[in-house]
Amino acid sequence: MSAFYIVFSGKTDVWWLRLLRPGFRHCFALVRDTERWIVVDPMLHKMEVLTTACPHDFDLPAWMRARGYRVLRVPVLTPMRRALAPAPFTCVEAMKRLIGLQEWRIFTPWQLYRRLVALNSQ
Repeated sequence: MSAFYIVFSGKTDVWWLRLLRPGFRHCFALVRDTERWIVVDPMLHKMEVLTTACPHDFDLPAWMRARGYRVLRVPVLTPMRRALAPAPFTCVEAMKRLIGLQEWRIFTPWQLYRRLVALNSQ
């Protein structure tokens, strides 16, 4: 069973992303499979999918938190099989598709964070 984490960052080199809430200007995923950590990082110009060379017992989410990132363990949902409305490909849209969250009103990292916190408290 894989563990999914969404990481939120306030760091950006893109001037217009600075209009977003501080601390919530970008998001990406950490996925723990049985052997390694996988990082899924959708950016404006490309998407990176990387595996890490961390030891098996390395706690990557804790390491990210220690560096100022907000990290949430998230459930993977089982969405209805239906076509979703077309949406711009953003880091938020990529994370929603990765975990099966079909909520068209969520389009900023802050909105995604709040929704995931609510899901975790249910």
